[in-house]
Amino acid sequence: MTILALIVDDDAPTRFVYKRVLVSLGFDVIEAADGIQALAALHEFQPRLILLDWLLPNRPGADVLKAIYADPALRDSYVIVISSQNRIDLEVELREGDIFLRKPALPQQIRDAVRVVN
Repeated sequence: MTILALIVDDDAPTRFVYKRVLVSLGFDVIEAADGIQALAALHEFQPRLILLDWLLPNRPGADVLKAIYADPALRDSYVIVISSQNRIDLEVELREGDIFLRKPALPQQIRDAVRVVN
């Protein structure tokens, strides 16, 4: 059984790299280029893994993360927040088990971070 992952990042080349890594690990992948698309995808697909850029157009990563944490259907999802900001600058506290990576996140960092899901 494959696991569904959502990549949320406004940079298409970054999404491409993350997608290649996740597909190579056996994930099915959907993508969102902004916060509004991310919220729609979360509602429709309820992914098990979410790679979330913090600085997004239309709706910021903070809004997306709050929506994830408020949705009981996403209670068992894993979130990897990826940001050029420092973790202490995020205005939302991460759940236990969720991960913060500083941009640029390298493919090996992504691989290491998602091992908890596989």
